[in-house]
Amino acid sequence: MSLLFASRISRFYLTSSGRYYAIKNVSLAFPNRGLVAIKGKSGSGKSTLLNLLSGLDQPSEGKVFFNGSTDISGRLGHEIGMVFQHYNLVEGLSVLQNVMLPARINGGSKKRAIALLKAFGLAKFVSKDVRNLSGGEKQRVAICRALVCEPRVVFADEPTGALDEKNSETVMAALKEISKKRLVVLVSHNEELIDRFADRIIEIRDGTIFGDSEPLHRTKEKQTNPPKKHKISWIGPLLVRNLRKHALKNVMCFMAATIGFSSLLLSLGFFVGSTPAIEREQGRALHYLSATLSKESETTVPGTKLKLIKKTRPSMEESKDFLADISDCKIVNDYSFFFPDNQVFQVEGEAYEPTLFSPVWDLTLEEFGEELLIKGEAAKDNSFSYCLANTEFFDRYGWNLLGTTIETSSRSVVTYDDLQNERFVDARLQLVGAIKEFGFLNSPRIYYSYQGLEEELAKIDIDGLDKTTCIRDLVSEAEEDSSLASYGWRLFLGSPEDTTRLFQKIQADDSNIKADSIAYGLRTSFLSLSEAFMASLGLFVGIAFAGVALILAMASFSSLVEGRKDNAILLTQGATRRDVVFLYAIESMLLCVVSATLSLGICQFLQQIANQFLKNEFDISGIINVPYASFLGVPWLLVWGLVLIGAAFGFLVSFIPISFARRHPLSEELRDE
Repeated sequence: MSLLFASRISRFYLTSSGRYYAIKNVSLAFPNRGLVAIKGKSGSGKSTLLNLLSGLDQPSEGKVFFNGSTDISGRLGHEIGMVFQHYNLVEGLSVLQNVMLPARINGGSKKRAIALLKAFGLAKFVSKDVRNLSGGEKQRVAICRALVCEPRVVFADEPTGALDEKNSETVMAALKEISKKRLVVLVSHNEELIDRFADRIIEIRDGTIFGDSEPLHRTKEKQTNPPKKHKISWIGPLLVRNLRKHALKNVMCFMAATIGFSSLLLSLGFFVGSTPAIEREQGRALHYLSATLSKESETTVPGTKLKLIKKTRPSMEESKDFLADISDCKIVNDYSFFFPDNQVFQVEGEAYEPTLFSPVWDLTLEEFGEELLIKGEAAKDNSFSYCLANTEFFDRYGWNLLGTTIETSSRSVVTYDDLQNERFVDARLQLVGAIKEFGFLNSPRIYYSYQGLEEELAKIDIDGLDKTTCIRDLVSEAEEDSSLASYGWRLFLGSPEDTTRLFQKIQADDSNIKADSIAYGLRTSFLSLSEAFMASLGLFVGIAFAGVALILAMASFSSLVEGRKDNAILLTQGATRRDVVFLYAIESMLLCVVSATLSLGICQFLQQIANQFLKNEFDISGIINVPYASFLGVPWLLVWGLVLIGAAFGFLVSFIPISFARRHPLSEELRDE
């Protein structure tokens, strides 16, 4: 019964002069047990033949059958054991871990491993690192490893080549004893040992069989394929070993991944927190409850295709209809024609450059804005005698102006009932308090009482030829397209909720009635800046993760290449190439999981620093708000999600590229580097 049979196998290599045959047209049959030695001079092809028979290499021509099947390499580690000249033990693992390696991969007994070590006199070395053993001890460990899964065939390539005479005798005697129950095929150039221990000697010259002491003819045997108990628990010790071995690279990968995950968290925090922050902060301004309302229509320029936007004051009925869902809103005259929003002013005879003058309904701050007052006091009443200014005003013009009197005068020329009038609206406003507003793009601003201005304008007469009126009544009675009405109304809202509803109307933009608000303009500007910043952050995070992926992939590939011999050893013990790739991918996965977990803690600190910086730059608190506790309404979704993303990212960026790494025959990968 031929357990192992080679049918007309050849192995050639392409050279510049054509094919070079290392083995040519060899057919051999082997018994189920016994010690078969292959001898020959250096370069004769004996090691190549052994590689083909054991599945470490594939024949260029012909086939090798093991137990009736051509799947030879798939039986390594459990049905086929390997012993090498240079031992090929996995350094960094103990004696027992090395012997147990094929058992852990294929399903074997630890009890048998310990029994083998005792039988070979290695019991006292169970926990010792194989790097600290002598040559003879290493070879005996290699034999124990080859036998732990009770293989049917043991291949030995120059098992005594690196040993002295005494250890060579010991090893050959051990192989002879093993061959009583299984087939042992060895390659050796030591003819004296072969003659003493071999049951059958095959001599090879120039890649062909030159002599065979006991030729065996092939007999057919029913193919059996016992199920392989493949496990992955063996990865644990090797993973720990690799993490130590690649410590420097792993530290670099860990740092890169931590930066990547931290940038992702901070970007998400900005995305989640920026809009609520601006919604929360924009109400911190006295102008937040004021707006203007106008009506727009298109007019065509005669004789051209040009169209102009004409702005007029809507009727009171149109205005109320537009604002129907806003519960508390005062629609009043806009007196900007007579008292403009931008004016020069004087203090004690000294002129200052123009600044903004904005009306508010309640300058006493009883209804809104009292928390904004940081210095001085609110106005005593809503007369045209007091004013407040924001900190931007004091920062530009000096805090010494607090408590002084702001003087300004506005000149207007009005024709009424065919009579031209020149009128001045003079203001002497005591600057009684300073307010701290939302500072993003805020301008120096003086606030005065709208009610006080209206009372003042009611005192200024406008003369006509036959009748007289006051400015207040003149504006109220003005035509919708008259500049006297400033082409619109002033709005004073009763609550922040009303302002939010007005913003929604402005954003909808589905009517020819148009509202305009300083607060909405600031909000739009910030959100536009936020979107641009978010796009930049997205690009940065994308580049960061591409860099992290490249670093992890290169590190894994580098480790794979550096450890190609150790990887080949694993393959000879029954591991698959996918297992080996999985080992390196798990290493990257663990690094990313730890990095993701650490970044969750680091970002709490980074978030505080970033928010303080953004507070100083934009005067907005809590722009970055990483939603640790709840995200999308799911408790702790971000925490678990980031860890899972880290695991998947780390695994895939290593697994995919190294899965496509170029593969070489095991015989080449096992060569000393």
